[in-house]
Amino acid sequence: MVRNGECPKPSRFEGEGTYKGPEVLLPRKGFYNNIIVVDAKSLYPSVGINYNLSFDSINCKCCKNDYQAKVWNIIPDEFTKDCKFINPAADWICRKKNGAFPTKLKVFKAERLKEKALGNNAKQHALKILINGGYGVFGSGDYDYYDKSCRTCNRNRSI
Repeated sequence: MVRNGECPKPSRFEGEGTYKGPEVLLPRKGFYNNIIVVDAKSLYPSVGINYNLSFDSINCKCCKNDYQAKVWNIIPDEFTKDCKFINPAADWICRKKNGAFPTKLKVFKAERLKEKALGNNAKQHALKILINGGYGVFGSGDYDYYDKSCRTCNRNRSI
């Protein structure tokens, strides 16, 4: 993508600070009635695509003074409440171009759905891991495009 001019060359910097991941609750043994299962189809790629979350779209140079690009106008409050990495009043998301990450997510997501429809379970599962892993690396200080704000501040929640 860098070679093709689809995204900027990474400016390498070390991860700053730490953050706690989501809380995972272990189920208690026993029998349960009235169980409801909720599964958001392609949750991580959908959030990244829908909100244009990418290292090159958050706080871009071209939309700095665009009031409509402010995070509070784009991302629902429940995503950013108590977030340490995004300031909804001060940060913005590019409205003029799609970020490199959501652009690739669309390609991988479409390919995954195609392979799933064809019954190619191994390939669609590999693409699923790639897509979800792509989301996760933004929180790693060892990643060249490290940017915790791309993780949309999914706060420490239990479902």
